Amino acid sequence: LLNILTEKQREIMTTAHMNGYYDYPKKTNSQQLAEKANISKATFVQHLRKAESRLMDELFFGRS
Repeated sequence: LLNILTEKQREIMTTAHMNGYYDYPKKTNSQQLAEKANISKATFVQHLRKAESRLMDELFFGRS
């Protein structure tokens, strides 16, 4: 499933998951993760949302 993502999207999703972004309550936020990835928050969130969208499209509709 992760093969449908770009390398950067996989990197961002992995960073988010490994640092507790998807935990409840969250253990980190997008600003902190962007700093870890050495990119702006806006760029981090853009990569994350595109990755999530691709994964959802694939999961629900079998398309990426």
